[in-house]
Amino acid sequence: MSSSTPNRLVYVFPAIAFTAVLMYYLYGAVDRLGLEVHEADARVTGKQVAHGSTTYNTRIAAGRAWTQATDNPDAYILEFVIDGEPTGGAVDPRMYEAVNQGDSVRVEFQRSRLTKRLMITDVRRKGAS
Repeated sequence: MSSSTPNRLVYVFPAIAFTAVLMYYLYGAVDRLGLEVHEADARVTGKQVAHGSTTYNTRIAAGRAWTQATDNPDAYILEFVIDGEPTGGAVDPRMYEAVNQGDSVRVEFQRSRLTKRLMITDVRRKGAS
């Protein structure tokens, strides 16, 4: 009678998958956590509205399919150039209507460490607090 031992790959593949997920989150943390917030004056170069949508998720409950709808609202985007890089920031609908192309706005942003990507954290009308 021979005793069978599990294949070593049963332990290796989950360890590799866990390490890959851990490295992904570590990379994101190093790239984006604790960044300095910068402020700049920017001129609005354009405006966009990303129309809302509906997302559907299906779950199985008590052996039956249950579909739940989630409404995603419209996103109002102001476009501008910061440090020579075109970017945009989401604003509330009232500000979107009040600001026109060519107006100046005060922008708070962060620049990620590794990817050097701009991340807009706040957009205000110039002179507003």
